[in-house]
Amino acid sequence: MKKNILLIFIIIPFILSVIACGGHKVKINPTIKKYNEATLYLNNGNMERAEILLKQVIKKDPNFYLAYHSLGVIELYKRNFKKASQLFEKALKINPSYAESYNYLGIAYKEMGMNNKAEMMFKKVIDNPDYPTRENGYYNLALIKFTEKKYEEALEYITHGLKINPSFALGYNLRGQIYSILNQNEKARKDYLKAIKIMPENPLFNFNLGLFLYKKDKDLTTAITFFEKAMALSRDKELINLCRKYLKEIDQLKNERKKQK
Repeated sequence: MKKNILLIFIIIPFILSVIACGGHKVKINPTIKKYNEATLYLNNGNMERAEILLKQVIKKDPNFYLAYHSLGVIELYKRNFKKASQLFEKALKINPSYAESYNYLGIAYKEMGMNNKAEMMFKKVIDNPDYPTRENGYYNLALIKFTEKKYEEALEYITHGLKINPSFALGYNLRGQIYSILNQNEKARKDYLKAIKIMPENPLFNFNLGLFLYKKDKDLTTAITFFEKAMALSRDKELINLCRKYLKEIDQLKNERKKQK
């Protein structure tokens, strides 16, 4: 189980499919209409149908950069990172100003172990004042530094991201982990709680807080509550098994304490 993930969202933009065509008449652009149909399927998780339609779009218009980007997203979710990176690179070759492709290309590079190239892409995201969710770029940069154990740099990046979006639950969760490693426990606790307040049904956030309470605070009773909640919310077998492991450890620890009394 990965305790942190790079930020990837299947929310692909629709574009207007109506163009003026003399006087008051309008004409539906069939290529854009097909792209929007593909986008609807993609945003609803039907990648197979979306992929078929997107390839039809490209066959009709080889310079339709949004279709290359969307196909890259599909390959990213299939974990075909090299193919995904090629599609994002193609989109950017056609339209170098499309910031979303830089973010996704950075994700593909990171997953291929190309951290330096990934950082370059994410920095293009945070340096773009028009990019609507620059906190994603800061998060992804922070996560690279976190995995490299460069915790002070990770902390600086994620704090910038949280200034941009104070409701960024994933950011609080990651910063909580960083603070915990740096033994700034009070700050860690506050950030874990903020993450759960924003997204109370997130199993990973509940697990991380439970782990913090168990390992750092030694608050066994409250830790049990969050581990049990994480188990109830999660469909991830690895996360569920980790919860069971720690609940068993806590139970054994409690029994040992009873015997010592």
